[in-house]
Amino acid sequence: MIPRVKPAGWSLNETLTSTQISLVDSQVSARACDKQAGQSETCQANYTFNTGTCAFAGATTLSGTGTLTCASGSATTFQSGSTLTCQSGSTIAFQSGSTTTISGALVRTGGSGTTAWRLTVTAISDANADLTVAQDIYVSTNTALTANRVYTLRHTGTVPTDGQVIHYVRRGLGAFTVTIQREDATALLVLPVSAYGFGRFVYSTNFTAWLLVDWSFNATTINVG
Repeated sequence: MIPRVKPAGWSLNETLTSTQISLVDSQVSARACDKQAGQSETCQANYTFNTGTCAFAGATTLSGTGTLTCASGSATTFQSGSTLTCQSGSTIAFQSGSTTTISGALVRTGGSGTTAWRLTVTAISDANADLTVAQDIYVSTNTALTANRVYTLRHTGTVPTDGQVIHYVRRGLGAFTVTIQREDATALLVLPVSAYGFGRFVYSTNFTAWLLVDWSFNATTINVG
C-alpha cells in the first residue's frame, strides 16, 4: 500500500510542495505494481485478492520462502495450453483434508516420476486385522500362524474412492486359514492351511463394495462377486 503524503488531509486550494510531489513519485516508483513489458517487480508484501480475477500472462516466480496460498473456496485454474512446472528441489504439498481432482490424463515421464507411484507397505502380525486404503500393500510376517485369521476390507472409517486398490500377501504358513472379507462378513478369498499367496482387491462405487480382481496361490476358495 502506498502511504499518504499528508495523512491529516488537504485544505482547499492548498499548495502541493516539491517535497511532497517527490515523495509521491518515489513511493509510486518503489511500491506500485504496474511495471511495463520487460521490467520486473520484487514484492515483499502480502497481496490478498478477495474478489475478481488475478491473471498472470507471463512468468510468475516465487523465490526464497515465498508462498502462494489459495484460501478456502478459492480456485486456481490453468487454462488450455498452460503449464505448471516445478523446478528441481521444489515441492507441491497437499495437506490433510484437501482434495485433488484429475478429470483428464495424468502422465508420468522420466525415471524420476516413479516416486509418484510408490506403494506403501505394512506388515500384519499373527492377529485379525482391518485392511484400509491408508496402506496399499499388507504383508503377513514370515512366521507360522497360530490360529485362523480374518482380515476385513474396510469401506467405512478410512473411506476408499472408486478404483482404489488393496493388496494382501501371505508369507507365513502354519496349519490355519486366512480369510479376506468385506465388512458384512462376505468372504472374498480364503487361503487354505499352509498356503502362500496374494490377492488384489479393488473398491467399486458401482457395487459399493470391495471386489476380488486378481489372486495367485493353490487350492483356494474365492468369491469374485
